Amino acid sequence: MKTLKPIYIVDGNRTPFLKAQSKVGPGPFPAAELGVQCARSLLLRQTCDTSL
Repeated sequence: MKTLKPIYIVDGNRTPFLKAQSKVGPGPFPAAELGVQCARSLLLRQTCDTSL
């Protein structure tokens, strides 16, 4: 079995300036969706060699 090397993403991003849904005062999006949008834009701007 081939041992995989660890990878690291050294960059940052923040969630959009929106309120997440909560029991007290719901916003338009669940907190998980805000996190997904933040991570998606972070990963899309990386220049990784996908052939590895």
